[in-house]
Amino acid sequence: MKHLPLIILILILASYRPFGDVNGDYRISITDLVIVHRITLEMEHTALQRLRADLNGDGVVDELDMNILRTFILNK
Repeated sequence: MKHLPLIILILILASYRPFGDVNGDYRISITDLVIVHRITLEMEHTALQRLRADLNGDGVVDELDMNILRTFILNK
């Protein structure tokens, strides 16, 4: 149990993805935007994609998240 904080930190770092990287390929692209759009339409997606797609952290994947990601992609 004394190593539990270290284990938790390692798991957090291993699962880290850049902001907006919904599909987990370490790149932010139109593919991520398509996945966010599919989530808003309740089409097939994973729980992890849904978690990553909530870019504003309000617990809902919606048009606001799409706009955030669209703006990010256009300005990078």
